[in-house]
Amino acid sequence: MVVDKQLAKQYQKQEREAAMLAKKQKSYAILDADDSRLNRTEVDKKRGRKVSRQEYLKKREQKKLEEIRDDIEDEQYLFDGVKLTDREYHEFRYKKQIYELVKNRPEESDDTNEGAYEEPFNPKMAKHPYKG
Repeated sequence: MVVDKQLAKQYQKQEREAAMLAKKQKSYAILDADDSRLNRTEVDKKRGRKVSRQEYLKKREQKKLEEIRDDIEDEQYLFDGVKLTDREYHEFRYKKQIYELVKNRPEESDDTNEGAYEEPFNPKMAKHPYKG
């Protein structure tokens, strides 16, 4: 009987320790999940900031382009037939040149591989049109 009571106490003690260990492991798992969720939200924030910045820069570029266009139109209207100084003439030509370059610039696409490594042409690896 004494042995049975000791075994029962030892079993209960082991069960309590196992329950405490399981509880600790569960809390650690929750903390790890929270950490990974925080890391994901940080990555999402950084990605969102980058996208937001790109959108802002596109809008800002468009606004500046409109400002330059308006300046050119104003100067053409106001100073039509008036002799400009060399400095004024060069500033006007510079604005006009910048506007034309930006306006006629081809739109950049996201699918370009700019900066990507291109393998050099190897004639031995190229397929001959008459050979399989």
